[in-house]
Amino acid sequence: MEDKKVFEERDFAYAYSSFGLRFLAYLIDMMVISAIFSIGKFIFPIDPEAKVLGLVLADVIYTIVSLAYFTILSLITRGQSLGKIITGLRVVSVGGGNLSTSQILIREIAGRYIQNKFIFLYALALVTPKKQSFIDLFTDTSVVKEDAFKALYTEEI
Repeated sequence: MEDKKVFEERDFAYAYSSFGLRFLAYLIDMMVISAIFSIGKFIFPIDPEAKVLGLVLADVIYTIVSLAYFTILSLITRGQSLGKIITGLRVVSVGGGNLSTSQILIREIAGRYIQNKFIFLYALALVTPKKQSFIDLFTDTSVVKEDAFKALYTEEI
């Protein structure tokens, strides 16, 4: 059995993703979601005036598509969306282990919905030591640069 290096907190500092890289991944994801939504609207036209529970139907559908996109991709890839894959990022458990299904569901559905309503919560990633946003702090996760994170786990003693 191969011995792995025991990691201290300071070892992870360079693996945490910058706010700018996370923002770029988010922009890529938003472009993908917008494309999916636009194709869906073309196939199934939505009356711009249609409302459900007092909310514009198109906005409700866009929110559902967005939450489904992040949740399904994170479940399939264990912490990555297309934007994160392209930018080389991954969401991991703070302890370094794999994400649990409950972490993914809470992070991507409840956390993302709340954080999108209160956009300033994203800014926490600028000031927390592990570059964690509200979602990350709430679910005990962090976004890391995948190559740097993997290097921490493949380095032998």
